[in-house]
Amino acid sequence: MRYEPDRCCLLELYKETGISQREIHIITGYPDSQRLAMLIIEQLWAFTTAMTISKTFKLLSCDLLYRMA
Repeated sequence: MRYEPDRCCLLELYKETGISQREIHIITGYPDSQRLAMLIIEQLWAFTTAMTISKTFKLLSCDLLYRMA
């Protein structure tokens, strides 16, 4: 079976946790605002990026950043 994520759940995580894009930028050093949104929509993250973001949201696994098809 092949692992194929359908879409990123980051925008949902912002709403659920109350963490803003600005806070993610400050904590991780990753770009905020539209540039981060483009990363979410257009490409899958490298493992290290996904792991950093998932730890920022205190997720148990970086798999939770994506919905499966």
